[in-house]
Amino acid sequence: MFADEKYAATVIEILRILYFSEGLQSSGHIRKQLEERGYHLDSRTIRYHLSNMETENLITRKGNRGAHLTEKGINEAKMLFVFDRIGTSSFETEKLSSYYSYDLLKNKGRIVVNCLLLEKDKLEKALKELKQAVEVNICVSPLIGIAKEPEKLWNCNISKDYVALVCVSSRNYDIAFQKMGIYVETSATGLYRLENFTACGFTEIISHTGTTLSPGEILIRGKYTSVSKLVETGNGLATAAIKIFPSFLYKELQNALKKLTPSIFSGLISHGGIISPSYRISSKDRNKGYMIIYGGANLFAPLIEKGIATNLSIASSLFDVEKMTDIRNY
Repeated sequence: MFADEKYAATVIEILRILYFSEGLQSSGHIRKQLEERGYHLDSRTIRYHLSNMETENLITRKGNRGAHLTEKGINEAKMLFVFDRIGTSSFETEKLSSYYSYDLLKNKGRIVVNCLLLEKDKLEKALKELKQAVEVNICVSPLIGIAKEPEKLWNCNISKDYVALVCVSSRNYDIAFQKMGIYVETSATGLYRLENFTACGFTEIISHTGTTLSPGEILIRGKYTSVSKLVETGNGLATAAIKIFPSFLYKELQNALKKLTPSIFSGLISHGGIISPSYRISSKDRNKGYMIIYGGANLFAPLIEKGIATNLSIASSLFDVEKMTDIRNY
């Protein structure tokens, strides 16, 4: 059975609206969104559908403030919209980019973050590990945020026994440059080897073209990284991304790099006007410049490697940068 055979078309569209929207969505907002999709329903019918969806544990309603998906609802939506979520230009990515509001000059606004769910009683131990990991300089940023119930991070539900840690995603490079008129996209993510704390090169690569999961998420959750070993010995594997852009914009990109805030945009290993043949994913990359940047979630990798936490999602939510703190200050 395909997932869409389980639900009526209207229910599927409501699930789509809730999955690709941030926070609580009122019945009025849902009605307007349905109309834009060609479904003209009165408020009573929408409330009827929402009531049934709540009974089936697909959504949670918060009175007149609106509704959001439950864990079951999120899982159902992922199956229903799996092909909407493929690749770097997925609908999920586009929605996050559209809500991104970081202002380089004011150093304020919402940025894309990686999320990690953690049991509350493990928070102190986790923060100690993060302080050690950040000193290796294989992350995008030393900033972290902590969210607790009743806060909600996009499609990440935080239960009463957990907290959510967030760190800065390398996806912010793509969006920041695009807003400056330089089209940057992530073509691949892989395992990057370091020896004596010195960058050596990629050992494995996963293309972003045909996957719904972030390659960095796959590599870290699969425990292919060895950041905890790297912290202790200087030798190990971390994640890094290859980001490409039109080669004729290389000078503009170099100037743009100087405008970025180091506390949010670090982890740059190398860049150039023409990508090396060994790093070309397809023939179109012949006319591309490149940047190689460490993955932001490397900061969380030791927590996965040591079994302190398991639930990681990369470039999955937005967070106000003003609410984030340098991990070294905890």
